[in-house]
Amino acid sequence: MINCMVIVELEKRSKQVSPLIDMYRKGDSNFSRHVIDWLEENEQVMSKLHLPEGGEMSVLRSRILKFTDIYRPPNERLTQSALRKGKNAETASAVERAEEIIRIAIQESEER
Repeated sequence: MINCMVIVELEKRSKQVSPLIDMYRKGDSNFSRHVIDWLEENEQVMSKLHLPEGGEMSVLRSRILKFTDIYRPPNERLTQSALRKGKNAETASAVERAEEIIRIAIQESEER
């Protein structure tokens, strides 16, 4: 019963990946903010389900948040456009990793 609840909750989180990636594809200026919110919600859900993977969601959020502090494009003038594109690419990578974490957690719950 508990594993079933875990699977249902994680599948809900996983289904939100596609709309986020659509935002990235469209160049939505709110993409990073939405992903940070999604990662935070994932962390809260995983914490309630007593899944240790929730902590990794926090790490992914920090990668996005610190991006503008550390990014320096090679041989390029630092522009708002370059920062936004770089941050969006980092954010998309965080979504990929988060989806992988969720998928693995679902598989492990199904095996129990």
